[in-house]
Amino acid sequence: TASTQLVIDYHNERDFVQKIRAACLLTPFFGLLSDNAPVYQGNRNNACSVRTRIWQDVDTDRCGVPPRLMDSDFGFDAAYAETVLTRPLVVSCKGGHCKGVGRKTAQEIYGARLDRAEIEHILSMFFFDARVNNGIEIRGVEDELDPMKITIFDKEHLAKTRQQLAQAGIEIAMLASSVTLGSPKGSEEGER
Repeated sequence: TASTQLVIDYHNERDFVQKIRAACLLTPFFGLLSDNAPVYQGNRNNACSVRTRIWQDVDTDRCGVPPRLMDSDFGFDAAYAETVLTRPLVVSCKGGHCKGVGRKTAQEIYGARLDRAEIEHILSMFFFDARVNNGIEIRGVEDELDPMKITIFDKEHLAKTRQQLAQAGIEIAMLASSVTLGSPKGSEEGER
C-alpha cells in the first residue's frame, strides 16, 4: 500500500499524549477522506478504506491503535515504551546486520541498554495508526503521495483544516511529499 505520512512535533510528555490521542482519533477520518482505490487486486473495488483494512490484518501486535491509549497513565514509559519493548520485534539490527527474530521482543534481543540506532529501529518496527517516529507520525492517508491533492489539505480546504487542528492543539508545521514515483509528468513514460 502507499500512503502519505504526516509528522507532528511534540514539546513534552503531556503534549505527546494529547497529540497522539488526537492523531489516532483523526486517522480513520483521514483514511476515509483520502480513500481512492477504485481497483484492488485487479478487480473493481466497492469497499472503503482498502489500505486501512489491509493493515488491520497485518499484525495485531504492531498495528492499529497503541494499547492503553486512553488510560490515564498513558505516556512515554507507562504504555508506549512498554508496548514497543515487550511486543514481537520480527527483525533486529545490531552492528549493521539485520536478521529475523520471530516472536522475540526488543527486551529479549537488546537487553536494558539501547543506543539511538537501536531505539530508532525498534520504533520503526511498529505500524500503529499514529506512531512515534521523529515526532508523531500519522500513517492513515491512503494512496496519495502528494498531500496537496488530498481534499482536506487542498487550497480550498486547508484554512479550515488548520483551524480544526488548531482547536485540537495541533499545528501543521510543514506539508510535503518526500518521494516521487514514476517518470516526470509530461514524458511519454509518465503518461502511460
